[in-house]
Amino acid sequence: MKVIQRLSFFVLVLLNFTCNGQPKMISINDCKTLYNQANNKINEYYVTKNDSCLNQLIKFTDENSSICSEYKIKLTELKLTAFMLLHDYKKAYGVVNLLSINDFSKSYKKNLYLKTFKALAFEVEGNTHRRDSCFNEVVTEIESYILEHPSDKEANADLFFTKARYINVEIVIKEIELLQEKKGVDVDFFEGLKETIKNLPE
Repeated sequence: MKVIQRLSFFVLVLLNFTCNGQPKMISINDCKTLYNQANNKINEYYVTKNDSCLNQLIKFTDENSSICSEYKIKLTELKLTAFMLLHDYKKAYGVVNLLSINDFSKSYKKNLYLKTFKALAFEVEGNTHRRDSCFNEVVTEIESYILEHPSDKEANADLFFTKARYINVEIVIKEIELLQEKKGVDVDFFEGLKETIKNLPE
């Protein structure tokens, strides 16, 4: 992965505030730079396993989402990923609950996050029955979306990632292979999806 040179956060803050202290919107290219900086924190965490990377990411997204409307939901999704990795499902649920369905790129996304965080909280409590119930609801909703958008790769990935959270990975991989045989295209996508699911942390 190409390493993107990081800009000074403090310089960005100074550039993006007006004289009266109110935030103003910045260019799409600057927003892309901010997004890449935030995404690098996730990558850094996976290498170092240092929670401070995630806490820095959360702070960074809080300070920059309001000045990047085009990247607001992408930055928010990175923050949700950070909360998930920190196992802070209550805060993550609260963030999503304040958002509108229309804030997300796809109609099922808000419930995907809400029910996933509820499911993970039940898992921590040892209540696998209620966990599985939440995940089943998510799967049903994504499958309904895919019926209308069968070629949507992101939705298909969300479906199998959700299944892998509570169904044996070998079973999920077989389902992907059956779908791959049926479609007969997008070999790179399906192979990448299987490899990612195989390497998901337990």
